[in-house]
Amino acid sequence: MALGQNLFESIQRSTKTAGAPSLKTCVFLSHQKEDKKEAAAVAKALLANGVDIYFDKDDEVLALARIRGDDAAMVKCIEIGLDNCTHLLGIITPRSKTSWWIPYEIGGATGRGRDCAHLIDKRASNLPSYIKVATLVADKEDLMNWVRPIQRPSSRFLSGLLKEAMAMESLNAYLPEHRSEADIGFIDHS
Repeated sequence: MALGQNLFESIQRSTKTAGAPSLKTCVFLSHQKEDKKEAAAVAKALLANGVDIYFDKDDEVLALARIRGDDAAMVKCIEIGLDNCTHLLGIITPRSKTSWWIPYEIGGATGRGRDCAHLIDKRASNLPSYIKVATLVADKEDLMNWVRPIQRPSSRFLSGLLKEAMAMESLNAYLPEHRSEADIGFIDHS
């Protein structure tokens, strides 16, 4: 049973009828399209823990824009999501290096003053500075610590559910129980 909601559809509908975005706590999930499976596992864990998300998994407008090669429509979908979110969680895997959108989304969130964190896949290495300066989520404990302050108040009492959802098999494939900073490689841009 999900305690949070994917606000993607309601945000898309409201931007067609209303003006200024409402900044209710919501996490924009930034990911490489080939990492949709990993992003879906993270989305499921966040929803189960009372965190509202903006996840474009079923975004028909974005899919149609991609098919048509409508660059303006693709950018607009991302901008709407960033305007309506308070946080960004980057799903950083080895495939992230091939994405033009992840740096765009991170830069857009940072420029809007959004709180950015990045879930670091256990196979990812040589992270650039714009990722290093945010909160790094390297293991399940980091993810639990990051989620607690942004959970819906009504779901905070369900701390047992939090641990259970973070232990889901789908997260185990790329997010270890514990990892030290020494396990994460960084690019030194100094």
